[in-house]
Order: sequence, then structure tokens, then C-alpha cells
Amino acid sequence: MVKMDTIPASVQRQVKYCWWAPELRYPEMGKVHMALYYSCLAHMDDNVGKLLRALTDLGLDENTIVLYTSDHGEMLGEHGLWGKMFFYEGSVGVPLIFRVPASRRQTHSVWRP
Repeated sequence: MVKMDTIPASVQRQVKYCWWAPELRYPEMGKVHMALYYSCLAHMDDNVGKLLRALTDLGLDENTIVLYTSDHGEMLGEHGLWGKMFFYEGSVGVPLIFRVPASRRQTHSVWRP
């Protein structure tokens, strides 16, 4: 647990008056929040796998580019913070996954736009 006197006063105020993130005041709720978050990740992982298998089963895998991304990450208690409004890696880091069929891959890389 993070000691409140070690974090900035502005963050301390958010913790004290933050109705939308009760895990800041109740650590047990944080554990539930983490479990739910990771179950959502597992659910998405399972469904991406189903999608890729379906493309293969339908013979579409060699003609389909798959792109998976998200709009934000989640702090999950890192730095004693929850939510997505802090500009630490946990909040701003997002997945960006491409699956490009071998027949569509280029043999060179672009290093500058």
C-alpha cells in the first residue's frame, strides 16, 4: 500500500474525494477491480483466438488483415493510482497488434514516415 504522505497533495485530494474510484480508500475493492480487469483481458484474448480460428476455418486467414487496439490502459494501483487519467505507462500504454497474412507482408521496413 502506498503511504499517502509520499504522494503529491493534488493526488491526495483526488483519493479523499474520489467517489468514482473507491479502491483508493478500500484496498480490498482494488483486488476485486484487478480481478475483473484481468478477467476482461482473458475474455478478449479468448475471443481474438476464436476470431483467428474462424478465419482459418473459413479459408479467409490468408486474405484478412487483423488489427487489435484499445483506447487506453489502466493504472491498476500502480503508483497508488487507479483509472486512466494519469499519464504513466500503465494508463497511456495501449495494445496494438497486427496479424498480416504472409502473402501480404512486405520485404522491407520503413524507418521514417
